Amino acid sequence: MTFISLRNCIDGHLYKIRARNGHYGVFNKDQSSFTLAREKFGEVFLFDEFHHDTGPPFGTVKPHLDLGLPPEGDRLPYLKKLEREWLISFLKENPEYDGKNLLKPWEDCKTQKRGHG
Repeated sequence: MTFISLRNCIDGHLYKIRARNGHYGVFNKDQSSFTLAREKFGEVFLFDEFHHDTGPPFGTVKPHLDLGLPPEGDRLPYLKKLEREWLISFLKENPEYDGKNLLKPWEDCKTQKRGHG
């Protein structure tokens, strides 16, 4: 799979991504990051994750498809809907799935944890 480099990402565009915390993100050029819907402890919120080209330890997003501009308005419900649709499709295609490592479907996403030590 070919990934889109940081310099080729377009500010404000929605991308299909491979990331630690999601599968869709809106690119933010000023921060070299993608805003995505993240779920943690039962709460869903907007979260920025950095493009892979920014380097370790936090550059974990690898965009692979530019989906153009997202609809105007609140991004959280839209991104939640995309993630839900992705999950339903994944589960239909993988009925043997055991419930582990859903958000890390590739092996090369190794980062250090932020210090909560």
